[in-house]
Amino acid sequence: MSDSVTGPGGDIQLPLRRRLVMTCLILGIVLAGLDSAIANIALPTIARELNAADAATVWVVNIYTLATAVCLLPVAALGESMGLKRVYAFGLGLFTLASLACALSPTLPVLVTARLVQGVGGACMAALGGAMVRSIYPRHMLGRAFATIALAVAISGALGPSIGALILSVATWPWLFLVNVPLGLFAVPLFLRVAPTGQPRPRKLDFAGAALSAGALGLVVTGVNGLGGADRSLAAAELAGGLLCGGLLVWQQASKPDPLLPLDLLRIPLFALSIMTSMCSYAAQILAYV
Repeated sequence: MSDSVTGPGGDIQLPLRRRLVMTCLILGIVLAGLDSAIANIALPTIARELNAADAATVWVVNIYTLATAVCLLPVAALGESMGLKRVYAFGLGLFTLASLACALSPTLPVLVTARLVQGVGGACMAALGGAMVRSIYPRHMLGRAFATIALAVAISGALGPSIGALILSVATWPWLFLVNVPLGLFAVPLFLRVAPTGQPRPRKLDFAGAALSAGALGLVVTGVNGLGGADRSLAAAELAGGLLCGGLLVWQQASKPDPLLPLDLLRIPLFALSIMTSMCSYAAQILAYV
């Protein structure tokens, strides 16, 4: 579809087209959120049917979270340089295919690998969904649009366990992932049809920054996970390594004219307060699951 219906700022001028793009964005966010939540309650069933140990089955959840966290910053940079539409559509398509692979997995290692790929797709949607909102809404409507995105995140997290329990009460665990497939097959071509192409801004990928970001997030996640195991010294070493990578990331990004992590935004008091409020809110919501 031509971008001739976009305004001077890039926002979509036709309300119907804007709603269709927003529908695709919300679908992607809801699918990623639901998959993260419903997999938790299915772990005992998956462990039993795949003849796997409980400790090993936990990686069905952990690997998804880890892949999503590690890929967030690199994916955001790719979206800027290659185009938000292209990378978001790739992530949504990858998530859909990985969901099918999860459902067809005959063994736990295959399922964990499929979940890893699914996490990469989820990172594309998580990192670029908000950016896509800015490209389809005029400035005066951004507050309403971001509120809708936040509501979709909250609802998917809240309904995930109930939907997972409902599916498991009438079907086997592969259907937890199969339900994503028709929704993805609907959303991907629709998104490619109605989303604006936008203007990519070529930039050189900061491989050092991406590696430090992956090390910081990956080691912290695995370290926290390891605190509940027997080898707490290894978990402590992973946490220390993650914090070291995080410190090096901040130092390395501070000298970049076009950083992956724009720390200068934190100098704006309202922005910094909003970020901290958001982090505390999401932390409280996820801790409630524990």
